[in-house]
Amino acid sequence: MYAGTRSARTRCESEARLRSEGLRRVIGRGQDSWIRCAKEAHIVRKIVILAVVATVMLSGCISGKFLGFLATSDYVDQKEKALADDQAKQIADLKAQLADYEKFKQQTQNAVDQINQFQALAKRVEGRLDQVPKEVIKQIIDALQAALNE
Repeated sequence: MYAGTRSARTRCESEARLRSEGLRRVIGRGQDSWIRCAKEAHIVRKIVILAVVATVMLSGCISGKFLGFLATSDYVDQKEKALADDQAKQIADLKAQLADYEKFKQQTQNAVDQINQFQALAKRVEGRLDQVPKEVIKQIIDALQAALNE
């Protein structure tokens, strides 16, 4: 019935028209032609739906709004700004920690300097005590113990 000159769409339209008129069979085609026509229509519907979805997604890129999984320039700029702000906060925190560390380091250095001064003073006192006679040292110790006992 169909020569090879008709397109699939024309064939499907003709078969759909015959079906709507109540004819159950197409002469020479059988039930398989109805299935093939339904499959072709299903494929065309999928292509149209995909085209609409692609158009919507691409229009989201053009309008500058975040749509689905597409990252627009505004979305990327916002994320980049948020990341830069977060990094700036982390840098400020690290600077504060560094300042605290420097303060602690200075306090520790002051304590070390005082210990060194006390060690130098202890060596001088030790040197002077070696020059004092032992009897004078005993008298000083006795006087200190008497003062403590009172």
